[in-house]
Amino acid sequence: MTLKVGFQKELKLKILEESFTSRGFKFTMVGRDGDVAIYKKQLDEPDTEAFNYEVIAIKRHNGYEIAGVKMPPAEMYPSDSQWGDWGFTCTSREDADKRFVQLKEKLSAYVATATLANGEKRGRGRPRKIDLTKTELVVS
Repeated sequence: MTLKVGFQKELKLKILEESFTSRGFKFTMVGRDGDVAIYKKQLDEPDTEAFNYEVIAIKRHNGYEIAGVKMPPAEMYPSDSQWGDWGFTCTSREDADKRFVQLKEKLSAYVATATLANGEKRGRGRPRKIDLTKTELVVS
């Protein structure tokens, strides 16, 4: 995937993997639609049958550097502090599917760049919640 930044600069975006291991757990993507995904999570041990599901809003960053190590632009899981807002743990696939739909609706209500009815532009930075009952929103 290519992420356009500025007028001409394009960054290659590392896509979140369909299967990976982290913190002693194996994650396997079982569904994705746009920026919302469902992962099956289970212990990374042989003969483990217990599992649950994680429903996430996929986040992105434009790349950064920590202690001289450069990280390329990539998609990523929500951080621990974002859990409960942009990531959820579910014990059944039915609960995960419901949470998936709710998260898709929530993402559509958060708009990073928009033109409000009064002509005000929402620019870069953290999107803010918009009360759609009080403001007419036109996405640009």
